[in-house]
Amino acid sequence: MLFKQDFHQRLVDGTITTTYRWWKTARVKAGNTYRLNSEGVVKVDGIRSLAMSDISEGEAQASGCESREALIAQLARSVTIGEDSSVFRVAFHYVSPDRNPFADVSDDVTVDELRA
Repeated sequence: MLFKQDFHQRLVDGTITTTYRWWKTARVKAGNTYRLNSEGVVKVDGIRSLAMSDISEGEAQASGCESREALIAQLARSVTIGEDSSVFRVAFHYVSPDRNPFADVSDDVTVDELRA
């Protein structure tokens, strides 16, 4: 899942633990992890579909947006979002895994080349 850089610190410190996404079908799965940045990932705790009208002002703010209107504007960047539009609410938490920082690099690159 992609998040704006402005949200990263609040994701890491646990201030933001939900996001809303306009997808035709779910693109994440509960229990799976998705890269946030080079140091960590977010783990999806749950996902459900709901109508835009079911999202309160407080829920929109808890997802990192200044207001419900700001959330609608963010979701409507590429599509028209109305009160009856279906969106996904994704609950998650940040995880700083024990992992090799080079794990996502191609196998044909040596550790010495990466360090250089």
